[in-house]
Amino acid sequence: MAIQWETVSALVPTLGRFADLQGMGLHGATLYDIIQSTDTPGRAIVNATSFRANCGLVRNSMLNYSPEINASNFGYFTLNPPISKLSHTTKLRARLVHPYPDEVTINPAISLFFPGPTVAFIASTAVNSSNLPGDETAQHVYWEYPPGISFIGSPQPPLIYSMYDVHIVACTIDVQHHVATVDVQTNELLGLSPSLELNASGEWEAWTTPEEEPTWDIWSPPSASTLHHEKWLVSPFASGAHHPVGWCMNQDQASCYGLSLLEIFFMQQIGIDTVFPGQTKFPGSSVLNHAPPKPKKVLCSRDQFESALSTAYAALLWTGGQLGADGGGFNRKKEYTTISQQLLQWHLGINSWPLAFAFTSSLVMLALSMRVTNGMHGRNNTMPIDSAGVLQIIWLTSRLSVLRDLVSDIEDPQEDILRRAAEMVDVDLLRELNGVQVDDF
Repeated sequence: MAIQWETVSALVPTLGRFADLQGMGLHGATLYDIIQSTDTPGRAIVNATSFRANCGLVRNSMLNYSPEINASNFGYFTLNPPISKLSHTTKLRARLVHPYPDEVTINPAISLFFPGPTVAFIASTAVNSSNLPGDETAQHVYWEYPPGISFIGSPQPPLIYSMYDVHIVACTIDVQHHVATVDVQTNELLGLSPSLELNASGEWEAWTTPEEEPTWDIWSPPSASTLHHEKWLVSPFASGAHHPVGWCMNQDQASCYGLSLLEIFFMQQIGIDTVFPGQTKFPGSSVLNHAPPKPKKVLCSRDQFESALSTAYAALLWTGGQLGADGGGFNRKKEYTTISQQLLQWHLGINSWPLAFAFTSSLVMLALSMRVTNGMHGRNNTMPIDSAGVLQIIWLTSRLSVLRDLVSDIEDPQEDILRRAAEMVDVDLLRELNGVQVDDF
């Protein structure tokens, strides 16, 4: 079953309004695979694809349209290499229904002129570019309108022709493949490798033929027969669901055109709000019986245009995958991936820096104390007295004159009296015993 672009394109403008797309496989212009959610924290490696549009203004020296007056919107397209895909210029007669001022619409016929996955838009807005003069990209077109209110089916009065300029914007669509990292609990996109390549310039430049024609597979593609041609890129815009009100230059139905819902949504993304005609409404169209005004809008920057278009294509394929083949979309492929889970380990929250500092300080203090103690002992490695018995006290008293003088004046050897007498005397045992050898005792 072919993809039903009417259904798919009608849903794209509603994305993000009724549901949060976080963790559902769509992030801007990037599509990525999702996995079955788990309760265990971790990360998974999946495939991802990002759309990239490379747009430029088409020079009128490369593609030129010359309208015919009184020819029901027919004119001549002059195609020069490489648009003609030949080594010489070609010219063909075809119909061109151009948009009313301040609109941007896709053109299937002009898109076929370009090679590969390239689509063409007609912009009836003003265009500003410091890199490209406007007269190099302007296409002169006529808006044909009756002198007064007319109805389809009634005699048509002579038409009035008003000329204004449009520009052709060609966009070559390519994709960039990534390895994506997603959260296994929420399917949230955590990172892309390689990262997105963004266009750093917002200035409009001339469209040039790619050096190599992009060839790529779409994300989770359906059968080959469904999207067998690169111009499927036109179908969602041109063949999607349309707004019920359109425009007619005159009573001829061939001069009428409408806007698809995707075109309206795309214009909103690039800063253009569509104003639908307020004249008498006929089934599907309204005849505008006045000259078109000068464009009030200026076409957005190149990077904004490319970003909006890339995001629209990603949203289209994501929506088609969500609907499935039974719902008008396509069935996604199922594959396998690798999950890296996080294990939680309990441990003491001890800060090692204070402990290391305290341990080092203790070692330093110990070394200093050992050094000082060794210096105080002098050449003796052992204290002369290693206990405090009666014999040691007698020996000290006989050696130290200060002790003899202290106890010689005391008649009552009570402990309290001896303690008070001892508190008044300063004794430096090390100085007094400095010359005493341990072996003498």
